[in-house]
Amino acid sequence: MMKNWTTFFTNVLFRKGVPISGIMVLHKALNSNSKLVGGKEFQSSSGWLEKFKNRHGIRQLSIVGEKMSSDIEAGNSFTAELQDMIVKEKLTSDQI
Repeated sequence: MMKNWTTFFTNVLFRKGVPISGIMVLHKALNSNSKLVGGKEFQSSSGWLEKFKNRHGIRQLSIVGEKMSSDIEAGNSFTAELQDMIVKEKLTSDQI
């Protein structure tokens, strides 16, 4: 479930043309895991990021610095789109 959540997050940002860094993906994976399963048995690492990139065919995702305002805008956009999807698909908290 955490992998699906992180994949959804990266896809939304990619479609909107928002630059995605490795740090953003690692942070989102760690936060998602913490919310979904209580932070058990997951460590975000460069190895996990490489496997995530390979699994999803991502070639140019690198760990770089970024402006904080970009993160806030992307996060707000992601939250709104996620809420719309939850309502549209009538998802329960167990499905998120």
